Amino acid sequence: MKWPLIALATVLCCPAWAAYKCKDESGKVAYQQHPCTVTGTVGNQINAAPAITTGSEDNGDGQARLEAIKDFNRKFDAVANQKIMRGMTKDQVTRSWGAPTSINRSVGSYGTHEQWVYRRGSHSQYIYLENGTVTSWQD
Repeated sequence: MKWPLIALATVLCCPAWAAYKCKDESGKVAYQQHPCTVTGTVGNQINAAPAITTGSEDNGDGQARLEAIKDFNRKFDAVANQKIMRGMTKDQVTRSWGAPTSINRSVGSYGTHEQWVYRRGSHSQYIYLENGTVTSWQD
């Protein structure tokens, strides 16, 4: 639980910045915080760290990003503790519980529904996914 909080604190307290990847005439690449200005350089901007704001100055986008980070941290903790939760992706479920024993899939105009079956000794557990996202489970 500490690592996700430390990562969140680092992102929130450190200023966001954009970097520029510049290439000179010989093909040598350099990363810098200002645009490529030397004659003969080819440059493109890369995002080195996304900006995280309180949301008040950008009409809620910062708050949405903060909620996304919190959601990611909750799922990260669930995977680390071998648990599942609604909204997890297939990859997160596999990292948490491993590969399922079998998958029952139905595809229609509404999308793809999957039932992942985990046989655990004398009983089975089921995870239900819609279009690759966990919606529910059954013990």
